[in-house]
Amino acid sequence: MGFNYMQKKYRNVIIGAGAGGLAMALFLAKAGGKTLLIEKAAVPGGALGSFNHKGYRLDAGFHFAGALQDGGIFDEILKMFNIRNQINPIFLDSDAANKFNFTNSSKTVNFPYGLERLKTSLDAQFPGETQAIHRYFADINSIVERTPTLHIKTLHIVPDMIPEDSITFKDYLNSITDSILLKESLNALVMCHGSAPSEISLADNARLCYGFYESICTLEGGGASLVNAFLLELKKYDVDIICSEEIAKLADIKDKRVGRIILKSGAEIELESLIFTINPKSVVDILPERSFPPAFFSRVNNFEDTPGFFTVFATLDDSAPLQDAESITSLYPIDDIDRLSLPGWEKPGALAIMHSKSDKKNIVTAFEPLYWSTVSKWKDSSLGNRPEGYIKWKTKKTDEILNRITDQFPSYRGKLHLIAAATPLTYRDYLYHHNGAAYGIKQKINQFNLIGQLRIRNIFVAGQSAILPGVLGTIMASILVAKSIVGPDKFEKIIKTH
Repeated sequence: MGFNYMQKKYRNVIIGAGAGGLAMALFLAKAGGKTLLIEKAAVPGGALGSFNHKGYRLDAGFHFAGALQDGGIFDEILKMFNIRNQINPIFLDSDAANKFNFTNSSKTVNFPYGLERLKTSLDAQFPGETQAIHRYFADINSIVERTPTLHIKTLHIVPDMIPEDSITFKDYLNSITDSILLKESLNALVMCHGSAPSEISLADNARLCYGFYESICTLEGGGASLVNAFLLELKKYDVDIICSEEIAKLADIKDKRVGRIILKSGAEIELESLIFTINPKSVVDILPERSFPPAFFSRVNNFEDTPGFFTVFATLDDSAPLQDAESITSLYPIDDIDRLSLPGWEKPGALAIMHSKSDKKNIVTAFEPLYWSTVSKWKDSSLGNRPEGYIKWKTKKTDEILNRITDQFPSYRGKLHLIAAATPLTYRDYLYHHNGAAYGIKQKINQFNLIGQLRIRNIFVAGQSAILPGVLGTIMASILVAKSIVGPDKFEKIIKTH
């Protein structure tokens, strides 16, 4: 699957080899025709991959998944790609997969998975709120049933707008309950998509969170196992992959079609279709201004980025008894997740803590949402050449997070040892995330995202946040856009093969 510089003509060229690009390449390869996948980073996978540091395997940006239980939508999609058997999910504690600790009010809410189990648990933890809880899950189920992309047989159908797309998640919760703690517990999973409850619609929050209501798991081997599964399956097809490469220019634009791309290396590639699976703001940096109206560029450039993460990786001594190792423990310093999710919060924020293994060594990973504005003063620095002010700030922030972990788990004091820390600058420079954004652009109410065919008719956009943020949403967008490229007959054949 190495790139042959003598082969310079492809049916499909895909930009970005993250989850969306790998899925797009595999789907188009199944439909037939020579395909080229181009990745700016040194290896495929993007945030889905893992990296080795000081002898430990650490996950770059993917930490857990939902909907991988038998019959879940993620499970069904991986079966369609013929890679499900290569993935080994490790399901978290079904009774307390998430533990939400509201430190200001000294309350802990256990958030299990499995819809009936979840409802029963919340009923017990919030006596007197049964009506609100049952209404919430009835509304969530209704939204999911009316969203075709959440069902394997209809995932190629573009969803229609529904009334729940026009109400914010925050306003909806305010309409069904006055319980602050219940609202914040239902708000807590916004960390999985990066949009605040006052920004995202009820419908999109439901679509994003439903899979985590069904099941939550990590993957044996981390996100890299999913990357490797895609790469292994791609070897069966006519696909080339090149890394550490990117587009410099589009060329031969005639009759609203691009005929050729020129890479930074100078290589020139002829193509029939060009597909972007990267952040839409990075897409418009490549498109020629003369081919699009100014309003198009303005709309995309006005999309807001999600926060990135300040991430701390540490080892835990074998002598330390594990605490809540089968749960994701999240700390909320105030009972106002909307405020914690919006730009401007400068105190310690929401913090998620997870346990994993690297070989037989216990690894603790903690990540706190952090907006680009916090690190933008150092944006002109590069890896290995950061200024002293950044290093001091990063060291102080790392110590703060390690102390929060040991405050939560006192038995870890003196037994937790830093491996590495990462900021949005790190994610920008290693993974080429636009402004270090963890989930691409925000999923905001009444926003029209960039997806599908563009004015240059053989250019297509899927990628980050085209439908929904996250790995599953990105793969869904690739499948949806692939139908426009291969046509309905070939598309249906691939789906029916599954």
